[in-house]
Amino acid sequence: AVIRDILHVLQRRWPVAEVRLYPSPVQGAEAPAALQAALRQANREQWAEVLIIARGGGSLEDLQAFNDESVARAVAASDLPVISAVGHETDYSICDFVADARAPTPSAAAEIATPDSEELQSGLERTLRMLNSRMQQRLQQMSQKLDYLNHRLAQQHPQLKLRNQTKALDSTHARLLRVVRHQVQLRKAHLDALQLRIQLRHPARLLKEQKHALRNLHLGLRRAVQRQLLQHRNNLYQVARTLHVMSPLATLDRGYAVISRADTGQLVTRAASVQVGQDIRAQLTDGQLHCTVNSINSATLLAADSANPHANPHADPHADPHADPQADSLAESPAEPRAEP
Repeated sequence: AVIRDILHVLQRRWPVAEVRLYPSPVQGAEAPAALQAALRQANREQWAEVLIIARGGGSLEDLQAFNDESVARAVAASDLPVISAVGHETDYSICDFVADARAPTPSAAAEIATPDSEELQSGLERTLRMLNSRMQQRLQQMSQKLDYLNHRLAQQHPQLKLRNQTKALDSTHARLLRVVRHQVQLRKAHLDALQLRIQLRHPARLLKEQKHALRNLHLGLRRAVQRQLLQHRNNLYQVARTLHVMSPLATLDRGYAVISRADTGQLVTRAASVQVGQDIRAQLTDGQLHCTVNSINSATLLAADSANPHANPHADPHADPHADPQADSLAESPAEPRAEP
């Protein structure tokens, strides 16, 4: 009954349609495997443009083959479009959801798969009528244009056209002569203006003005250079004075010495940092003394500190009270223990 319904609808809507049947059980234990085999065969042959998988109505148990997972996967994997038409309009199966389209009935699936020949025939007739109308309109327009061209050809005789073109050429020639004369007058006026400017700005006069300006620039440059030299000379003098005041050599000239350990070169600023018998070096203004510590006497330093009650309690106990205060940053020790060479 399902096949007859589908063929009846196809014969009514699209009589030229060709149908190939892939029979298969639609219920029972062997139905899922048979449905998959039919789908594979149709995809392998690639004969059809669309597949309709259909059966009549039935209970849920009767439609169980179309709810099988393997059948649903086969429908979804089909290269050909599949229309699912399983059961009546109220029946649903998994194949309905994985297919490319669902039809409520097998007859509706046939309607979805084919166009309506009557509608196509009606549309074709409308297209033919519109085409005929357009052709009539086009032919009428072309006929009117041909009549217009014939009228123009009759009105535009070649001799008359040649006469009109001769007049146009004479008019163009006269206009060109006027334009050329006008351009010549403009160029002559511009040339006269340039000659007047040259006379007003003679090269000898310009050269004299440029020489005067160059002389003024040269004098200004010399004055600027002299000012810069004087300023830099004063700055250099100030820097030299500051360097001389801060130089350790000036401090050494006043009788101070820089004491360092002979083995490591480390500066000696405390008597406790050396030991008896240790070699030390004393840097003077004109050379070095290589010395050996024979004894360390710290009592003299403490006595000197107590003998000066007005001394600054925060001052260096080894500093010379008459020394230059700016020399405190040097590694000098005028009160270091005396060393014998």
